[in-house]
Amino acid sequence: LLEELGCQVAKVHCTPNGLFPHNPEPTFEHLEDLCQTVSDGNFDVGFAQDADADRLAIIDEAGRYLGEEYTLALATLHILSTRPGGVAVNLSTSRMVDDIAAMHGVKVVRTKVGEANVAAAMKAANCVVGGEGNGGVIDPRTCYTRDSLSGMALVLELLARKGQAISAVAAGIPSYAITKKKFNCQRGKVARVLAAVKQSASGAKVNELDGVRLDWPDRWVHVRPSNTEPAVRVIAEAPTAADADALCGKFMKLAQEAAA
Repeated sequence: LLEELGCQVAKVHCTPNGLFPHNPEPTFEHLEDLCQTVSDGNFDVGFAQDADADRLAIIDEAGRYLGEEYTLALATLHILSTRPGGVAVNLSTSRMVDDIAAMHGVKVVRTKVGEANVAAAMKAANCVVGGEGNGGVIDPRTCYTRDSLSGMALVLELLARKGQAISAVAAGIPSYAITKKKFNCQRGKVARVLAAVKQSASGAKVNELDGVRLDWPDRWVHVRPSNTEPAVRVIAEAPTAADADALCGKFMKLAQEAAA
């Protein structure tokens, strides 16, 4: 795809033999080789897909990991700059998307975590873009599934239209820090974990659509049972990494104590 779009491409660990030289999840700790390649080779951008190509992480031109949350934010920025319409994302997605939507005067629909939930909301509200904060972009012109190939094309089109480095484009989006943790938890203990979280709302807006999400004016935390494993996930976002770590740590401790 990238070569068809006219890009000069350097491939890193792209031999399709089913053997992964590192954990294939496109997170910071697994992408040192890609970051170094982008930095050393004077490339404009680096892209990292996961094994089934529904998640996309981005590396800027200096070899810095922007991450997965910026993928959906950048794709949303581009689409809303060219096509009016709504946005649908799950409850664990960065509020960068809300800020971008507000700039364009459109609403964001929040759903339960899960691609099918986001896709259903997009169809119901006739949204022009949606996805999940783990780097999953859904462009309904292509398909109602998370698609890293669409994500790459949208980001490249955004860069071409703006004529800026990707670091500069990303810097124009209000930024937050997000921390994600999880711990093993038996299904039978989830209810009391969520009850404990709700009781600790402390002036926050409470959303119980999917687990419990607590929102304050400048930060939020989402505690929910995993859809794929016997675990509870704790995700927090705040203005700084220290604040996000502290908020996530506080509710991680609270949830673990409730599950004990």
